[in-house]
Amino acid sequence: MAKILGSHPEIAKYTPITRLFNRPTLVQMVQRFPMIYLKPSAGFESRGILRVTAKKIGYEICDIYENQTHAPSFPSLYQTLLPIVKEKKYIIQQGIHSDDDNGAHFDIRVQLFYIQGKWTIGGVVARVASLDGIIAAFPDEGATLPLPRFIHQHLSCYRPAIPIMQEIKNVALKATTIVAKDIPNRKSMAVDLGLDRDKKIWILEVNHVVPSFFHFKLVDKKYYHRLRALKKSAYQST
Repeated sequence: MAKILGSHPEIAKYTPITRLFNRPTLVQMVQRFPMIYLKPSAGFESRGILRVTAKKIGYEICDIYENQTHAPSFPSLYQTLLPIVKEKKYIIQQGIHSDDDNGAHFDIRVQLFYIQGKWTIGGVVARVASLDGIIAAFPDEGATLPLPRFIHQHLSCYRPAIPIMQEIKNVALKATTIVAKDIPNRKSMAVDLGLDRDKKIWILEVNHVVPSFFHFKLVDKKYYHRLRALKKSAYQST
C-alpha cells in the first residue's frame, strides 16, 4: 500500500516511510526514527501490530494488548522480534506521534463508498486509544468521538477545526482514488489518518478488505444506519 501511495507525488508527502522487515531495514529504521511500528503486510483488524520505541538503554516493544518487553540492545531486539514476524510478511513503518492533549494515541477514520461512479465520504470519526495503548481500534478501551468534538476537546493546537477537517477529507479522497486504480472493483474503503504536533496529516492505513464501520455506531446509531444505507447503495450501483 505504501508503495502505491508513495508513487504519487500529490499523496506521497502524507505517507510514512515504510519498508519490508528484515535485519538491514530494521537497523536503518531504528537509527532514523525514535519510534517505529511493525505491521503484518496483510493484516486485519490491527492484529499482530507492534510498536518499538528507543529508550536510554535499548528498546521497548509493546503489543496491541499493552504487553511490554525490554530489549537491551539491537541484537536482542532483532532476536526478540524474529520469532514473532517469521510466520508472516511484516512491514516497518515510521512511527507517528498522533497524540491528543492528554498523551493518548488517536487516529481518524474516514469511511468511503463508491456510488454512481465516484468515491463519496460517508462519515468521519476520531478514535482514541487508552492512555498506554498503541492503536486506537479497540473501542472498549478508549473512546470514539465525532471529529469536530474531538478537536474541540482533545486537540487545542488544531483549533479552529474547519481547515484541518477539510484537508483530512481531501487527503482521504485522494488516497482512496489512487488505491482504487490499483485494486479495482472495491465498493467501500476506510482511511485511517494521524495528526502530529507539527500539524501534519499522515496516512496510517488504507483499508480495502471489507472495512468495518462499527465505531460509528458508538457515536450515533443514526449515523451508523446512514452508513449501512450508503454501503447498500454502493453495492447496488454499477
